Amino acid sequence: MTTVCMDTNIFLELYEADEDPEEIVVDVGALAEHLVLPDIIIDEFLRNRSRVLERIADDVRSREINEIRLPSVIRGHPNVAMLQRAAEEYDRAIGALYNDIGDIIADPALDPVARAFNALSGNPVVRVVRRTDELVTRAHRRKLLGNPLKARVRIPSATSSYGRRCLPVSRKT
Repeated sequence: MTTVCMDTNIFLELYEADEDPEEIVVDVGALAEHLVLPDIIIDEFLRNRSRVLERIADDVRSREINEIRLPSVIRGHPNVAMLQRAAEEYDRAIGALYNDIGDIIADPALDPVARAFNALSGNPVVRVVRRTDELVTRAHRRKLLGNPLKARVRIPSATSSYGRRCLPVSRKT
């Protein structure tokens, strides 16, 4: 049987997705019978969602104009006053959006990504694996008794002018 386990970062990246995150989670939900969510992924999502939203809020706040500085030669032009009013309105909208994001951080029910994630993790078909002391102890024992780290074989590589990784090619002459 195929099982699918998605990393926490996949869910956190939904906050910055261009597509509707709720639709993406619906698509992931199509895999519900194959989906396995360790409870640590649920914990990490709930713990880190506010950090991601705070970063988005800071980015929004950094877009404030505050004051438009113009050369004195055009300050008296009638359109400058209209521009200043538009800039003030823009900053008010930025402030309102910043406050809205703060409300989303405070109340996960307002957060569409958290709602979709909670619906997915609460789906009875999705298998949630709970940590137990026994599992933690067994994992720790495997770490202590398990295979030592192996040296990784490194293949020399070069970077093309387009930034893609490619293997060096030797030509026989």
